[in-house]
Amino acid sequence: MQSGSYETRKLDIKLIKEFVLANKKLTITQQREVVMARRYLAYLISVKLGHTLRLAGEILGGRDHTTMVAAIKRHYEATETKDPVYIDIKNSIQKDIEDFRNYGYQFN
Repeated sequence: MQSGSYETRKLDIKLIKEFVLANKKLTITQQREVVMARRYLAYLISVKLGHTLRLAGEILGGRDHTTMVAAIKRHYEATETKDPVYIDIKNSIQKDIEDFRNYGYQFN
């Protein structure tokens, strides 16, 4: 793996951790839309960024790896069936993370 890609992954996971901390409801609420947002974030952390299910669970409110497996499975199901609510939430999270990266995040 190239060092540049490692640094990008490292910064992205730090960004996601800060994003989740700033949006505390992502870790405690059981509302349908929030659960869907956690599914997408679990997918993003473990599949797209290549981190462990354990880390994804820790970031998303102390959930265990089996919960993350189920969340990722549901992500794929919702994507495959083109669930419009899930797609809207996924797009909203992507935009929110990008906005957070550009305007609401300061590296230490």
